[in-house]
Amino acid sequence: MLRPYVVEGTQEPWLTVVDSGSELFKPESRIGGKFQKLADLDQLPLPKDVVLLTETSLAFALRKRGNYSNAARILGEVLNSPTLPEAAPSRWALHNERGIDLLGLAETTEAIAEFKEAIRLKPDFAEAHNNLGATLSDKGQYDAAIAEYQETIQLKPDFAEAHNNLGAALGGKGQYDAAIAEYKETIRRKPDFAAAHNNLGAALGGKGQYDAAIAEYKETIRLEPDLAEAHNNLGATLSDKGQYGAAIAEYKEAIRLKPDLAEAHNNLGVALNEKGQYDAAVTEYKDAIRLKPDLAETHNNLGLTLYYKGQYEAAIAEDREAIRLKPDLAKAHNNLGLALNEKGQYDAAVTEYKDAIRLKPELAEAHNNLGAALGGKGQYDAAIAEDREAIRLKPDLAVAHYNLGVALKRSGKSAQASREFKEAHRLDPKITPPH
Repeated sequence: MLRPYVVEGTQEPWLTVVDSGSELFKPESRIGGKFQKLADLDQLPLPKDVVLLTETSLAFALRKRGNYSNAARILGEVLNSPTLPEAAPSRWALHNERGIDLLGLAETTEAIAEFKEAIRLKPDFAEAHNNLGATLSDKGQYDAAIAEYQETIQLKPDFAEAHNNLGAALGGKGQYDAAIAEYKETIRRKPDFAAAHNNLGAALGGKGQYDAAIAEYKETIRLEPDLAEAHNNLGATLSDKGQYGAAIAEYKEAIRLKPDLAEAHNNLGVALNEKGQYDAAVTEYKDAIRLKPDLAETHNNLGLTLYYKGQYEAAIAEDREAIRLKPDLAKAHNNLGLALNEKGQYDAAVTEYKDAIRLKPELAEAHNNLGAALGGKGQYDAAIAEDREAIRLKPDLAVAHYNLGVALKRSGKSAQASREFKEAHRLDPKITPPH
């Protein structure tokens, strides 16, 4: 809003920023020019300062409407001006704001450049350090992100969002204890911060503390009932506890709230698969792939369910797609081996099992499957070694005890075989010794 301001009998136009929606603007400033009477105010040429301020305000308004592209373009033009109006946000602030717009466009490299420029101009700008950390974290550069978050916290110790973000970066590096500490510090400073409770739940789940994780997810949902990701995460933890019915209810709620959440469709498929509802599981996996075609885990899960349905060719195709998308996905190699074995391609199956073990030596199921395949080829000593390794890694894997019993019996070690068959039956009563 332009208004007159009297200076020694001469009136000057001053600018008042009214309800800008941003604390970045200076509320009162002069914009240059003089006039003798109020009527002349309308005749003054529109100063460049007013144009730049208008463009800046427009950029902020466009961002609120999700138009990041034009917002970033306009702020870029404003920043190209050699001088900024007195009322305008500082240049360092505008570089930070433009970085936020670029993040909205997923132009992370350009966003990083903007945040770094903001920090160069104002090294103690905590928000810019935090934003730079978030961008680096999105690119998987966790060490660099952690350094930025730590600098943010040093500059502004009560910045709850920075503690939360630091926790997320530490969690990305698998440092769950340190992540948990940061999430708890976040919640201490801001108890109603739903995202921090959600993230704390994920970190606790990563440590196998499922009950504590469930409590955090439920608190997240109490604070923010419509947060689909929290319902999805709660479902995943309930699944980890074998509570598939409750998990299914949470996944369905997540999908109701956010129908395009591919991960929820995938997780619902996993729970349905565990309940033996294979057709329904296939439908969910296909929905997940439609929404997110490069989700390797879902292709792998779909392949396994198709294997259970006896559709081995289709299973092989999905397993191979999972491996193409994520060559180091050990369980996809293991599942491909299962399907190849059913097609009589024993050597190829053995190769896949060995690849799975190379990628993840602690995968007991792959050792068990390799043992079964080697036993089928008459290589009983090698089969016994793999079966024993599977049992060492997972003593309650009933099928490994059974397969070890088969290999021992065929090696003429009937007494040892009998003990393994009994143990297999104890662990899983549906397994009965061969006649």
